[in-house]
Amino acid sequence: MSKKSHLSRFILIALTFLMLSATISAAGTVGIQWNSVADADLAGYRIYYGNVSGNYDQSVDVGNVTSYTLTGLADCTMWFAAVKAYDTEGLESVDYSVEVSGWARPVVTAATPNVIQQGADYALTVNGTNFQSGATVEFVEPGITVNSVTVNSCNDLTANISVALSATLGATDLDIVNADRVFGTGTGLLTVIEPQVPAYITSNPVDTTVQEGQTAAFSVTAGGTAPISYQWRRNGTDIAGAVSATYTTPPTTASDDGALFTCRVSNASGSEVSAAARLTVDAIVPPIVVSSTPVDGASGVSRTARPIVVFNVPMNPASINTGTVQLLNPGGNPIAQISGSPVLAADGVTVTVTPAQDLDYGTTYRIQVIGGGSGVLTTEGEAMGSNWVQPSGFTTEANASPSTVENVERSDTKPVAP
Repeated sequence: MSKKSHLSRFILIALTFLMLSATISAAGTVGIQWNSVADADLAGYRIYYGNVSGNYDQSVDVGNVTSYTLTGLADCTMWFAAVKAYDTEGLESVDYSVEVSGWARPVVTAATPNVIQQGADYALTVNGTNFQSGATVEFVEPGITVNSVTVNSCNDLTANISVALSATLGATDLDIVNADRVFGTGTGLLTVIEPQVPAYITSNPVDTTVQEGQTAAFSVTAGGTAPISYQWRRNGTDIAGAVSATYTTPPTTASDDGALFTCRVSNASGSEVSAAARLTVDAIVPPIVVSSTPVDGASGVSRTARPIVVFNVPMNPASINTGTVQLLNPGGNPIAQISGSPVLAADGVTVTVTPAQDLDYGTTYRIQVIGGGSGVLTTEGEAMGSNWVQPSGFTTEANASPSTVENVERSDTKPVAP
C-alpha cells in the first residue's frame, strides 16, 4: 500500500467552525478546529478555502496543529473550507475533510443606547459586521431579556430588550449569534444603571423689567436624577454659553424689549422646557422739572412759603441737597436752608425747600435745580442735561403801611364821680 493511500485512511473527522472565546476578534476571521490524524510521520495540515463549495482557490499551511483562524476574509460573504493532512514526505490525504462553511465571525463594535436603566425597555441598535439573517442577541446578564431581533443589514440589527429591576449594575457584554452558532462579543458595550427620574421644571423663570442699559437676570430650578444640564434660549434659539441654572443678559438695548427667555433642563432620562419669561426694557428717561410752587411769575407770595419742585421720574435721595436744589435771592445767590432741607417726599418726585428764615418783603426769588453729573440724579443714575431755573421767579408780599389809628383820647383825665 502506497504512503498516499495510507494517509487517506486517516480522513479528518469532527471538523467544525471553531466556537471562539468571548474575546472580540478582528473582522474577516474564521476559526476552524479538527481531530488529529494518527500517523507516525504526520508533518502537518493544510487548510483549503474559497467562496465556492468544493472549489478552493486559497490555502494555508498551518503546521502540526489542530486549530487555526483564517484571517483577512471578506465580510458578509460565504466561505467554504476543508483540511488535508500531509506527512514528512509531503504526501497529502487523498480526500479533503468534510467541508465547513459560513460567514466570517461576527464583530460587534457599538450599541445604542449604551446606558440602560433597570426596569426599562429599549430598542437597542447594535453595529458591527457579519450579522446574518436570523442572528440572535444573547446577554450573560440574566436580568436582560431579548424580546425580538430584527437584522437590518449585515452591519446592524435592532434588539428589543427589557431590563429587569434586578439586573446587575455596571458594564455588561452582549453576543451576536448567527444561525450556525458562530458568535461575536461586544465587551462592556452596555452599562446598567439605577432607574433615573427625567429632568423636570420645579420653578419657571419670571417676567423681568429693566431700564435700557441694565442687565436682566433669569433663573430656573429643576428636579430629576443628577447630573442635570441647562440650556437657555432667546426667542427659541440657544444662547451660547448659557448653561447654568441662572442667566444674566448683557446690557440691554431697545431691541431686547419683548424678548422671550426659556430654559431647557435635561438629564440622561429626559428633558423639559420651561415656560417663557418676557423681558421688558424701559427706555432711559432723563429727569426734568415738570412743575414748581410758587409758579413762575407769582406775586404776593407769603414770606413763610416753602418752595416746591416736582420731577418727572423718581430721584436718588442722595443727590437732593442744598447744592443741587436751591432758592436764589435777587443777586443770584442761594439762601440758607434749615437743617435737613431740601426734603424728597416719599413719592420720589417732590422736593420741598425750607428757608432758614422768613423771606424778605417784596423780594423776587427763583428756584434753581442743578443738572449735569454733579447735580440731581434719578434712581437709575441719570442726570438732568442742564441746570433748571425759574425764568422770572416769584415775588413775596409787600411791606404795607400800618392801618389808620382810631379811638385816640387823653389818658390823664379824672373820671366823673357816679
